[in-house]
Amino acid sequence: MIDSLLQMGQALSKGSSDPKALTIEFVRDNLRFILLHESGHALIDLLDLPAVGREEDSVDQLAAVLLLTHADDSETKNDITRVLQLASVWFKVNSQSSGSPDVASFADEHSLDAQRYFNLLCMVYGLDPKDNGAIVDNGMLPKERAARCPDEASKISRSWARLLLPHFSPRFQPKSDDGNANASQQNATTSQPAAGANPLEWDGKSNPFSK
Repeated sequence: MIDSLLQMGQALSKGSSDPKALTIEFVRDNLRFILLHESGHALIDLLDLPAVGREEDSVDQLAAVLLLTHADDSETKNDITRVLQLASVWFKVNSQSSGSPDVASFADEHSLDAQRYFNLLCMVYGLDPKDNGAIVDNGMLPKERAARCPDEASKISRSWARLLLPHFSPRFQPKSDDGNANASQQNATTSQPAAGANPLEWDGKSNPFSK
């Protein structure tokens, strides 16, 4: 998996101001999403959680929910959005390179990569339409699907919270917004390399989907 991500990251980083850094970022962020996805399978198994429908879809949703809950105070919302942007790129590239779906693709326990791409964008947009409106404005997510995403993402987030919160240790219960905002604001203004010609380059401050 790491070799595959490295090859894809190197191909995608061509033309950037720092190809090595962008490749590392692509691999790191996708591994983070994948590890959360696989942890979802483990939680369903170990905690005997219900998973109605495809389990693969459920744990894709969980990975997105866990990232979007913004549990790490050292990261900004844009940092998290960047992780999900690069995860969505992974799905998109896989869908473009796999060709037309065949019988095996339709029979697989995973949804098609193109579906996983749009489902992830729907979660990102649906949980924060105001900040992530560029996903729709730029034509990445069809308006017809986007209209349903806030309700869809809210239901998915509430459902996973209902399943997982009884198992949380008290120290990991959700935190209210408090004085930690300053650390996030400081992190948001940290200087980053200026974006270059590569469309995946990011200034480290603005919303990654805003281009």
